[in-house]
Amino acid sequence: MDTSLSAITFPCGTYGGEYDVVVIGGGTAGAFAGIAAADSGKKVLILERSYSLGGTATLAQVTPLMSNNLDRADNSYLTLRLKEKMMAIGAEDHPVWSRGGGWFSPVMLIYVLEQMAKEAGAEIVYGADFVSVNKTGDHIDSVCVNTVEGLQLVRAKTFIDATGDALVACRAGCPCQTGDEQTGNNQPASLRFAVSGVDMPALRSYLNSIGIPVR
Repeated sequence: MDTSLSAITFPCGTYGGEYDVVVIGGGTAGAFAGIAAADSGKKVLILERSYSLGGTATLAQVTPLMSNNLDRADNSYLTLRLKEKMMAIGAEDHPVWSRGGGWFSPVMLIYVLEQMAKEAGAEIVYGADFVSVNKTGDHIDSVCVNTVEGLQLVRAKTFIDATGDALVACRAGCPCQTGDEQTGNNQPASLRFAVSGVDMPALRSYLNSIGIPVR
């Protein structure tokens, strides 16, 4: 039995022209990075392997979003813009904490994030799974993504790794580390779920009785 490996060559197209900024990953961080870059007048493309923006906030129903506890952030205007749009359509409640977010509809967050990206002028390609990078020295010239149309090269002046797993950085040869520095353990995963048929007045009364203020 021959167990040797051999290289296989696949045809690879080129998507669009050259972008100023390409963001790999369209979660909340990637979406905001793309919107902020487009707001500054850059030609932006967001590559997302799923079929919506928002990452775990939308696809895993992580609501409400927690505060990052930073006194000032360069993209804070986008947080305010997002909250205003969500609250305007009844898709987000008032903040649960003084510096945190309110409960929101993950489905409507998908719509609002895409609306914000389009308003800023950013392009989005869904179903684009990152494969590899092409470099000249230490500079990334393009990334290769797998799409429904096959493999595609995407060129840009700047690439932002918003994959959540440092996939672009790792495959570009940057030093990467996973887990705790001492143990190597990663943060445990959690499970989000939705429940219907809840007696909300009774639940509110119970939570208030154990010291959890709920309106």
